[in-house]
Amino acid sequence: HYGSFWLLLIALVMFECTNSITASLCDMASLQLLGDDRHNFGLQRVWATVGWGIMALVYGAAIDYFSYGGHVRNYTAGYIISMSLWVVALIPTTKIKFVNTNKKEKE
Repeated sequence: HYGSFWLLLIALVMFECTNSITASLCDMASLQLLGDDRHNFGLQRVWATVGWGIMALVYGAAIDYFSYGGHVRNYTAGYIISMSLWVVALIPTTKIKFVNTNKKEKE
């Protein structure tokens, strides 16, 4: 089990490193899509947090349901839900048109 700990630790560190980049890119995309309504960015973050909380309950309920009677938790349902939602989110994400706001000044 000692080797499993280090493998899991490395996987979690790698996930968190890539996840922090993803969060920044999502914030940038949200701000760009809001355009002149950037003052509503806080509402976007609030609803993202509400969605996160609801899905935490859904994941927990699914894991408990599929682990019923077992001595070991079955996380398969959580992975399936997560991957399904990532695929669903990927579809509209590919349709977003981003504008390059980096303008180089002429010298």
